[in-house]
Amino acid sequence: MSINRWAAKRDLNEPLIFEAIRKAGYALTPCKMPCDAIVSKSGLHHLVEVKAAPGPKGGVSHAVLTEAQSKVAAEVESVGCCFHVVRSPQEALDQLRECHRKHQPKGIPDA
Repeated sequence: MSINRWAAKRDLNEPLIFEAIRKAGYALTPCKMPCDAIVSKSGLHHLVEVKAAPGPKGGVSHAVLTEAQSKVAAEVESVGCCFHVVRSPQEALDQLRECHRKHQPKGIPDA
């Protein structure tokens, strides 16, 4: 018998964010754990977690990483990979590009 009897809830802003990432030339594979997507371009891989934008009163109750996500983020960042928490298409692209600037192997053009 399954413990979870409901579908995993996806953030409403996820489709717009994923579309922007793909349009920017990144390969994107949605996943359930430890993040919402694995994103790749030019030999670099990123883990992306989409969180809902702050509510109308500025609430961010759903903007906190789970304990498992925090552990994975720390592990992948300790070996030079990037774990991004994003709330908008622009924020996603900005973070992906910044990671590429930091970690781009020599001889490969910027993203």
